[in-house]
Amino acid sequence: ALANIVDSKGFDEYVNIYNLVGTPGTTPATFRVLADIAERMDNEAVPQDRVAIWSPKATWGLADGELKSIFQPNIVQTMVRRGFLGRFANTEHFTDQNGATHTVGVWDAGSTGVMNGATAEGATSLVTNGWANATTVLKQGDVITIPNVVGVNPVSGKAWEGDQLRQFVVTSDVLSDGSGNATIPISPKIYSSAALEDVLPYQTIVTLPANGAAITVVTGAESSAHLQNLAFHPDCFALTMVPFKKPKSAGSSIMWGQASDKQLGLSITVATAFDIDTYSEATRLDILFGWDTIRPELGVRITG
Repeated sequence: ALANIVDSKGFDEYVNIYNLVGTPGTTPATFRVLADIAERMDNEAVPQDRVAIWSPKATWGLADGELKSIFQPNIVQTMVRRGFLGRFANTEHFTDQNGATHTVGVWDAGSTGVMNGATAEGATSLVTNGWANATTVLKQGDVITIPNVVGVNPVSGKAWEGDQLRQFVVTSDVLSDGSGNATIPISPKIYSSAALEDVLPYQTIVTLPANGAAITVVTGAESSAHLQNLAFHPDCFALTMVPFKKPKSAGSSIMWGQASDKQLGLSITVATAFDIDTYSEATRLDILFGWDTIRPELGVRITG
């Protein structure tokens, strides 16, 4: 149960990932989705040690989809019998039941947010207007694009092939004011090609957003909910576990012990105590942990 909690909380980090592929409302079931993951990771210069974690529905959608007809029978047997997809499109693929579901914001179909004014180099927010009055426009984890704001390879600074648009993730819920204005906090930070080599490898776009450019929400339709599968390099996320301090009373009325793995950084505490009033003995296991997304550029969300 403790391991499951840690795993589930790890999936909640999807809200920090700005790269998104797939079609909202459609369970991934084609090799095209795997290729899109690999392409986006290549564009972001992600190292080759890549992992993808799929929901059960997506796993079996892939296993029963194009992969079944493309690959050799022994690979298909591994997929079907063990729930392990294997290594395809330069990525190791696994199954996990704890995938997080994202619910899209509500911006009113009758309104369209647009850029309001100039955006400076290094900006971490977008100033917009045109939204419906006094409504929660976007939710943390929503992904948006802006016309002509093209992504770049962070190492070379070259525009993505085909001038694919840079995706930005909303880092906290956004509420428009009574006049339809809203400032949207975003990731990644905006650095254009005009900044030249000064900001490599942190350059993110070719040109700054233009005044009046429309905001497009690519996470899905208003209020819709979609499961978020994840692909990433292990350096994308960090799991920290902190050992508990030994209680002062441990050793007298409580049997207390702690085990830690220095290599993995894992730690768990076990305590057992006897209650004389109820004549019962209870044992508990405790962990103190936290997740963080330390390099979001190394991750990709795959919407279902």
